[in-house]
Amino acid sequence: MASAADLSGRVAACRALREHLFWEAARTLAPAVGDAAPGRGRARLAALTEAGALVEAVLALIGTATPGRSVRGMRFSAGRWTCTVDRATGARFSATHADLAAALLAAFIRSCAAVRRRRVARPHQPELRT
Repeated sequence: MASAADLSGRVAACRALREHLFWEAARTLAPAVGDAAPGRGRARLAALTEAGALVEAVLALIGTATPGRSVRGMRFSAGRWTCTVDRATGARFSATHADLAAALLAAFIRSCAAVRRRRVARPHQPELRT
């Protein structure tokens, strides 16, 4: 399975987001999205991707994330989309891409990667009681 950094690079390099890359992201980011949205959530994602509605599928994937995330903005300028995803903590993550679904997914990947980096940088220290 790809790391978030590898996945981010692949999304940046693609011309347009494709279904296989979406599902790789869902698997890679499973801890952030509750094991790729089990049950009805996963069925909804499958129905959206099968219909070719990748923008809606990425939005639904973002909606399953914990802690919560929301799309703050989507802007189109000079042939490129810039999308911003907010985490419930107030942190913002942006990405730019020619494809809207790819820009949304890239911003979401960045928000998930930041959480992983913070966990690695500050591992949990058990409290010692005396």
